[in-house]
Amino acid sequence: IGRRDPATWTVVVFLFFALIVWVGFTHLLGRFFVLAMPVAALAVSTVKWRGRTAFAAAGVGALTAVVVSWTLLHPRLTRFTDLAQNGLYGLDDLSFFVPPELADMQRPGTTVSLIGDAEGFLYRAPPGGLHYRTVFDLPGDATDMYQAWLGVAESEAHGLIVINPMEVERLSATYYHVPGLPKDFTGPRDRPFVIRK
Repeated sequence: IGRRDPATWTVVVFLFFALIVWVGFTHLLGRFFVLAMPVAALAVSTVKWRGRTAFAAAGVGALTAVVVSWTLLHPRLTRFTDLAQNGLYGLDDLSFFVPPELADMQRPGTTVSLIGDAEGFLYRAPPGGLHYRTVFDLPGDATDMYQAWLGVAESEAHGLIVINPMEVERLSATYYHVPGLPKDFTGPRDRPFVIRK
């Protein structure tokens, strides 16, 4: 609709470059493309809406959003709808995400530490009983993954330790000075697992 407006083209070119950066230089997570939302709103605002064309464009846009949501988003949310009548929103307990080995993590004195994972909201550990770091909080001089993620050597770690080997390897390959799995690592590499110390 606004193809004859230079302002619209300026914004669209910016969106195109933002898309190139997102696809080529990020992990393709939605949060890295958030900058495109206000720019897309600017693109819509530069259009001079007139008569039937505007109505048709709005209708096509709304219909496209419904079709995309129904085909891509709806199937992913049916699992949560089955688990709770109101879906994921409003759930107080996300323990169905947590490995069964952590069933007793709510006992007083229990310590849960995460390696390669920062999804602390999934774990209902006692106050002060959950320890984790994000990849941006890791020390740059850590010699192995235990020292990096837990702050102590493997021999000094205690409690329940959740290791996500896929994330450890991904973050090690993506970020500078993030230790990967040890060479003598004997645990599974294709799924998160829990060890007790």
